[in-house]
Amino acid sequence: MAALEGIPPEAIHAHGWPGWLLLAVPDHTLFTLPWTTTGAVHALEITGGPVDRRKFLITTSVTLSATVAQWSAAAPAGAAPTAGSRIGDDVPDHFERRLESLRRLDDTVGSGDVYDAARTELRMIRATLKNASFGEGVERRLFAAAAEASRRAGWTAYDSGKAAAAERHYATALRAAASADDHVVGANILAFWAIQHYSMGDPRGAVDLVEAALSKAPRTGSARMTSMLHARACRAHAHAGDARAADRSANAALDAYEHAGPPSRTTSPASTGTTSARRTSSSAAPP
Repeated sequence: MAALEGIPPEAIHAHGWPGWLLLAVPDHTLFTLPWTTTGAVHALEITGGPVDRRKFLITTSVTLSATVAQWSAAAPAGAAPTAGSRIGDDVPDHFERRLESLRRLDDTVGSGDVYDAARTELRMIRATLKNASFGEGVERRLFAAAAEASRRAGWTAYDSGKAAAAERHYATALRAAASADDHVVGANILAFWAIQHYSMGDPRGAVDLVEAALSKAPRTGSARMTSMLHARACRAHAHAGDARAADRSANAALDAYEHAGPPSRTTSPASTGTTSARRTSSSAAPP
């Protein structure tokens, strides 16, 4: 199979089975693109196709480990583009409000409809990143909005039975979060991604995802987020059959929650340049 697809032996050994199969299909580039703003925009362009070709869990432990390591080391957006119409904070403001409304709609309409809407938001944000000019702060907010839109698309794709599409959206969302330098949305992406893995028979991969998120938890500045991540780790360890680790994570979740204050209420995203506080309290992963 590898010979027919032109996959070299060293790639097979590096990625293992079935990870090397990613190299035989068009969307393998999601896992080989550079972790730069250019790579993030490219990922946004190629993610979200209508066909879910692979019904098995496509992201192996090796690929997950490499992905979270690259996320941890990725540099955020720096020099913003200067070509195209100049935009200001009002544009990411609009995207953030629309995504908040979309999150609320997910509770009342079908996941398939929300998935389509999230992909539409993602296309608009991507077009803005490609065609407009803006300062560094606006650029990072646009990438944060792209990350949140792709995360939302990932969750609703999974909930609609499109497991492979969800994997692509989560991988893309993590790239956008890295460009945004947004640790809250990055941790939330990993938490949602972990749900898919422990629900589909890969609890060890879920543990790796949550531990990567926990490594960044102090940088989120949110005890609520930290508590949620420990709770997610508890579930992953339980699925893996490690009762002792699950108990430790449950206790850590309770300890973190004791230090959490009331949910944050960010009244003006533009005033802070981020919606991280609101996402922490309103968009955390479900049990």
